[in-house]
Amino acid sequence: LSGRGLERCARLFDYLEQNLPRTEVVANDWGVLLFVKQNYPSLQLSVGRLLNKGFKDPRLPDATSATRFSAEAAALFDCSTFGFAGFQQKLLDLQVSRLERDVTPYEDLTLERPAGMNASIYFPFGYITTGRICWIASFNQPAAKKYCMSDGCQRTCNQMSLRLKHSSTSLPIYQAGNTVFYLYPADKLRRLVAATKQKKIRLIYQ
Repeated sequence: LSGRGLERCARLFDYLEQNLPRTEVVANDWGVLLFVKQNYPSLQLSVGRLLNKGFKDPRLPDATSATRFSAEAAALFDCSTFGFAGFQQKLLDLQVSRLERDVTPYEDLTLERPAGMNASIYFPFGYITTGRICWIASFNQPAAKKYCMSDGCQRTCNQMSLRLKHSSTSLPIYQAGNTVFYLYPADKLRRLVAATKQKKIRLIYQ
């Protein structure tokens, strides 16, 4: 969030603390996380998927393709920030109670629950990349205003999304607003539902 956006959200945080204490707040940037931690101690902190970094480039044919680079590369493609013990400990120190994440394109779905915290996984889409500049919002703008920050978003993506294609991937890829998503393959989706049910991990339907 920008500073201005944080000021607007602070009014919502005020309301939640006064009327619905213990509400879960999902923070997707460090500024929001620390702001809520310092100013609204009654609210429950979760860390969103934007803070979980992992290999999401969908242009490898399959997960086994990583082994042609090296064993270290293959291991890298199967891990993410939330899996590191030091990162988990830092979040525990901040009293974060939950981590939210995607299934990355090449992971093996071990889905270990982080020590001392709960976990949530989004489905059936994961995100590849996102940002503050929205391509779709620029469609009806004059050339001088394309790809500019603006508070006057017309929310074009509420009426449309784009199917993107690349010759080197079989993953269905879509753009909605300022974010590019990939659709989990059907076999991975089935295994995900089974694994999360067994390990009591929350699924978030997107």
